[in-house]
Amino acid sequence: MRLVGYTSILLIANIVVFILQMILGSDFSRNFILIPELASSQPWMFFTYMFFHADLIHLFFNMFGLYMFGSLVERRIGSNKFLALYIGSGLLAAVVGFFVYDAALGASAAVVATVAAAIMFFPNSQVLFWGIIPMKMWQFGLLFIGIELYSSVFVQNNVGNFAHIIGFIIGLAYAYYHIRVVDKELLKKKIKVSRAETIEVMDGTKYQEYIKKNK
Repeated sequence: MRLVGYTSILLIANIVVFILQMILGSDFSRNFILIPELASSQPWMFFTYMFFHADLIHLFFNMFGLYMFGSLVERRIGSNKFLALYIGSGLLAAVVGFFVYDAALGASAAVVATVAAAIMFFPNSQVLFWGIIPMKMWQFGLLFIGIELYSSVFVQNNVGNFAHIIGFIIGLAYAYYHIRVVDKELLKKKIKVSRAETIEVMDGTKYQEYIKKNK
């Protein structure tokens, strides 16, 4: 899959930050991951936490999700809107996480929002779950959110399932808004332009010129 624009930049940024984490250690990370008791005096944590990861596996799965679905969504809605969705979902998840977690880090909420948007935009496209089981995107979405809901209630671990759910809801909501509002407005503008061009071509002298050119 060919990467585009901000998708490739975000991938590189996350990998570079992880390398810095490995070199500079936990003291470096502590200044940038979201720690609620410190965030009021270090508000940049609400943004920077999404570029830090707990370990290589955490980084791999997030970047794999971004690699698989980021370019799809970015091409569909444009680079600036994609970046707004990615960063915005990460920030909103951080606000929620401020009241829920003792500490939070990772691009999970932003990546899950991207995946959810891809599901809404391309519901009938096929994916391979765990690289083995073929299913449609909407089926994958139901399975994903089911696992997250179950894990958030019945499984005790260090995974931010609640943040994943928040990201999923944000991604679905944004894509739904884009389809129902933004796409319809763009279609209306195209229709207006098309009609205006037709009227201009068929008007007076231009009509005669049009006839001569198309004999």
